[in-house]
Amino acid sequence: MLAFLDQAGPVSAPAPPSSDLHAPSLKKLLRLKLQRWHRHVLSQGLRFETLCVEDRHALRKRLKRLRYALQFADALLPRGKIKPYLKQLACLQDLLGQMNDLVVAHQFFETLSQSQPSAWFACGWIKSELGYLDAKIIAAFKRWAKTDQYWQ
Repeated sequence: MLAFLDQAGPVSAPAPPSSDLHAPSLKKLLRLKLQRWHRHVLSQGLRFETLCVEDRHALRKRLKRLRYALQFADALLPRGKIKPYLKQLACLQDLLGQMNDLVVAHQFFETLSQSQPSAWFACGWIKSELGYLDAKIIAAFKRWAKTDQYWQ
């Protein structure tokens, strides 16, 4: 649908005013938006270890937005190059989802530990897993930084 709209333009509409003749196409606007989102997500991802829990969750949501926007706008972008890029995004999204699940679990067990001291064991295990996962996420962002931005 986006490709059709980009190519077809309005049906039997009057000619645009002269100021709109040089307006960017839908495809160009899309590429600019994707580039901006990519840069923002990547810059935060490459400094992942410095982000607080809330910023990490916000990064996860921005990465999700980028991935779904790319899938939605695929018809306007070069064919055949989306898979490696989306594969990296999906990997990052999965890792950040795991991180979010562990953060929520840690909060739960920390609260539970006040009445059940054995829950501290779970808190320690989760903290250990989060450290391991942080390293995996940082490595995944570094790999993603080398992946071609196929819409270019």
